[in-house]
Amino acid sequence: MFPWSGVMAMGWARAGWCLCALLLTQAADSDPVGPTRTQVQVYDSEVPTEILTVPGVPTDLQLAPHEKITGLALGDTLQWRVEELPGHLFLKPLRPDLFTAGTLVTNLRVYSLVLRSTTPQGPWVMRVRWILDEEKSLSSPSGKTIHLFSLIPRRVHTHYTIKGDAEFRPLEVFDDGRFTWIDMGHPQVLPAVFMVDAEGSRLVNYLLHPPYFVVQRLMPRFLLKLGGTEVEVINPDYGKSSEAQGEVPEQKP
Repeated sequence: MFPWSGVMAMGWARAGWCLCALLLTQAADSDPVGPTRTQVQVYDSEVPTEILTVPGVPTDLQLAPHEKITGLALGDTLQWRVEELPGHLFLKPLRPDLFTAGTLVTNLRVYSLVLRSTTPQGPWVMRVRWILDEEKSLSSPSGKTIHLFSLIPRRVHTHYTIKGDAEFRPLEVFDDGRFTWIDMGHPQVLPAVFMVDAEGSRLVNYLLHPPYFVVQRLMPRFLLKLGGTEVEVINPDYGKSSEAQGEVPEQKP
């Protein structure tokens, strides 16, 4: 177990690597955006899990029942604090605009991690958990259960207009008639998504499904914003689909 303050080395039997990790506690009083800050990821040993964190707030990596950590190799052990508890690994950055990557090894699986720190005003998560592909379901931000979208999404509407030249400009935007898929490639920064309609502008949650941001609704217009920079995306086909235009309804198995 990693102490909240101090240094401990964890052996990695397979490669003989070790991690020297620190963890510093600090109360977090940032209000969460939306009803949840939980990221649900389909486990794939070949696909890294990208995790957005915020300084001062531990992000909880939740493991499966009976899953135990056997090793952790992290690129930056000075600016990221770590603590292990049974079934959980907590990660906390010391400041925003950090990036590192690492590998988490358990008695059941090997996880590739890509860690980024942002500000409380941007998107970030408090907990991450993995499900196996055969489970075929995950929890949406509304608390409903929806079936996992295909790994190769169906392109129904592709005529999205993208305006702006920021470094986080999407490579492509399309929808499958229910979800909006934003291809971000491999950005060094991750912007927030604001839906714009007749009622104004509001922040919306999205799922990270690299290389995509997946917003679980269709939008007539939205903004990708980071600091004072923004990219505008317009959906000229909004309202033309016969399928639901808002939150995705619960589906039957």
